[in-house]
Amino acid sequence: MHLVVMRPTAVLIVVILSAAPMVGTAAEGPLVRRDVAGFGILSMRTLRLRNATIIGDCSVGVNCGSPSANSVCGRISSLGSTFGGQLIGDVAVMDQRSRGVQVFANAGERVLGLVTRPGSGANGTTPFQTPILPDVDGDGSPSCGTIGGNCIPDFGDLERACGMPEVFPACDLARTLRVNLDQDCDPFDTVPGNARCDLPPGTYGRLSVSNGGRIQLTGGDYAFCGVTMGDRIALTAAAPSTLFVSEDFTVNSDARVGTRCGDLSIFLRGRAFTIGRAKLSRRPVKSSARSKPFVQSRFTANVCAPEALVRIGPGVLLVGQIIGGDFIDVGGSLTLACCGTSTVATP
Repeated sequence: MHLVVMRPTAVLIVVILSAAPMVGTAAEGPLVRRDVAGFGILSMRTLRLRNATIIGDCSVGVNCGSPSANSVCGRISSLGSTFGGQLIGDVAVMDQRSRGVQVFANAGERVLGLVTRPGSGANGTTPFQTPILPDVDGDGSPSCGTIGGNCIPDFGDLERACGMPEVFPACDLARTLRVNLDQDCDPFDTVPGNARCDLPPGTYGRLSVSNGGRIQLTGGDYAFCGVTMGDRIALTAAAPSTLFVSEDFTVNSDARVGTRCGDLSIFLRGRAFTIGRAKLSRRPVKSSARSKPFVQSRFTANVCAPEALVRIGPGVLLVGQIIGGDFIDVGGSLTLACCGTSTVATP
């Protein structure tokens, strides 16, 4: 028996030092998303969700930071919601039923028990910087600043980030349009006699769609002074269509708006964007025991409403994106899926 002794091989370890630290390494954890394209919801000041389900890599966030401990600006509130993508807010307040894997928050309640990699460091010790968006419009002002203890958004940054044109198309009040149940919309209708409004692109006044009304856009650019739609309406697009709305946008319950990703884009100058019967209440929102989502309205579109209060009623299935000033899921049970780069049918 021969005993063979192996001589240990020398191992040379070379350490290369760099003057600039590496960004986005596994040790540091994921970086905060700062590109609007990756958000399903991006609110300028506040975000409140109840029993919401965010599907896949679809992020939600609040752009501004919180200027003081008692401020609602920069705050995300979640009751019983599940987040598939990043949840980003300076202050996050979550209940015990909320779930998420990438929550970026510098302060809040029950945040650390929810997070796998909080902040910009793996151990959560390095806070991320607010606001989320840079100075997109290049005017030298941050997308959200602080003056006198109040947050001051620069809505121009949000407009440029989501592609709103600098010159907003004007509407024409003299061309007011009403769509009634099982009726055409003379004199604008391109296919008369089919009990539906087939609307060509152009400049219009206020658009009003009565309960059960149907309207199909033929494709192109549409300018409206305001949009009000009732219950059980259907708004579809035969080709990609862009709506420029100078005032408010409202659609009631059991609505079907859009069919596929890329069909509808909505740019809103108004101060209110509402889907479903969303009534604000002074009472605090309470968590519900509801475990299964229900759908009352399906809404497939990309919405850019920088200065609007976005209110979502109960049971809305949203496929696309909503960018707004403040976002409140009033009714609860919102289901959100981002479109991404592919064209998909509404679930």
